Amino acid sequence: MGEEDFWREFSASSLHLEAAAGILDRETILNLLFREADRAQRMKTGFCVLLLRIDQFCDRRAELGPETCDELLRQLGARVIRRLRSYDAIGRYAEDTLLLVLPGCNPTGAALVYERIRRKVLDLPFLVGGENLRCSVHFGFAMSHGQSPLFVLHDAERLLDRARHGGQAPAADSRNSVAFDLDGVDGEKFGKDIVR
Repeated sequence: MGEEDFWREFSASSLHLEAAAGILDRETILNLLFREADRAQRMKTGFCVLLLRIDQFCDRRAELGPETCDELLRQLGARVIRRLRSYDAIGRYAEDTLLLVLPGCNPTGAALVYERIRRKVLDLPFLVGGENLRCSVHFGFAMSHGQSPLFVLHDAERLLDRARHGGQAPAADSRNSVAFDLDGVDGEKFGKDIVR
């Protein structure tokens, strides 16, 4: 079995799905991230990670209840999965945050993934508990250039926090903010350029 086949099979395995969200659990997605980092280093390729955080998730959880919020996260994950390549992976990184691992992805590819999610996933409301809910999401990207996946995650978290605290807000859609650190591209300029 080749490396790519293994990745596809492992990503799709229902044995590693988090029951509450229908996506990979934290342990599994982090294991996949480390495996991808090893593969990328061996093959001298890169990969990107994307963190996607639902804004005010804890407030919504208190207001709507844990089942409703888990359903919102499950639907968000299901929509995102449909926009990914078969060998990309998505998992629950924190209570309110999804982690996407994008093997072999360059900055342009990561920006396209962001755009697909922003336009095709978040433009429509989520039907949860008989109500249409809109979801505000913040994004943080980082690309690996052979360094430890922990450094890549730290970079993505830093940019996610910057987006969350108003450091980056797309002009076209203030519900979703983004911060980029892709292949040396200036994050603020790049974020404004791709969001029209």
